[in-house]
Amino acid sequence: MKAATAKSHMMSGLVVMAMLVGIAGASGHAGASADSYTLTDLGTLGGSYSYATAINEAGQVVGQADIAGNAGSHAFLWESGLMTDLGTLGGSYSFAREINEAGQIIGRSHIAGDADEHAFLWQSGVMTDLGTLGGNASEAWAINESGQVVGWAQTTGG
Repeated sequence: MKAATAKSHMMSGLVVMAMLVGIAGASGHAGASADSYTLTDLGTLGGSYSYATAINEAGQVVGQADIAGNAGSHAFLWESGLMTDLGTLGGSYSFAREINEAGQIIGRSHIAGDADEHAFLWQSGVMTDLGTLGGNASEAWAINESGQVVGWAQTTGG
């Protein structure tokens, strides 16, 4: 199965699951009011797809989107109808995983040469490389309201 086809099937499965959860929640008990949902097209960064991974209480959404010509995928921040490209750490790919209430975003990005990925923290318009523990790769998995980040990193021994 080609990667694009696998991605399409995976995304279709996620949409179906989300719809089923919404239906189950709306079919409550007698006297309960039906929930209302709105789907919003977040757009792309000029490529063929995008997907969201997290949302905070302010409605800021983060995720990943293909750039023009599908030449790579970049992390994005969507707010007030505008998708902002968060860029990369020098490579062609980045992925935003989480956003906290302060608008701090974490994820991973290829570094120059696309050989390795590093965890990043994006805040106030700047993507900062969080580095590794001496190895080649790292990834940020979560951020709390104090800005503390957890994830994983390779050590010198791999």
